[in-house]
Amino acid sequence: MFMSQFLANNTLQQSVTYPMFICQKEEQSFYDFVYHFNIAMMITERVSNDLVIRAFITSTSHQFFKYNIVSNPLDSLLTLHEIAHRFVESDKIQ
Repeated sequence: MFMSQFLANNTLQQSVTYPMFICQKEEQSFYDFVYHFNIAMMITERVSNDLVIRAFITSTSHQFFKYNIVSNPLDSLLTLHEIAHRFVESDKIQ
């Protein structure tokens, strides 16, 4: 199983611009968008944290999340993941 995952990951490698083409669809929940975006980042080779942060903010349709990020700029990808997962959890509660 490990070898098949390894080979699939090597064959699925995407270019650095790939994150810019991922968009949240109207009917897609924020949870699903975060999940798909994270998978896309795993198969994107040598992408900078700054590009990933910009792509995520641009691609999501969660307006309150965007407002929160614009008012509190991010310094790392880890911070983006933490905030996104907090929003996912709060959306699940509602």
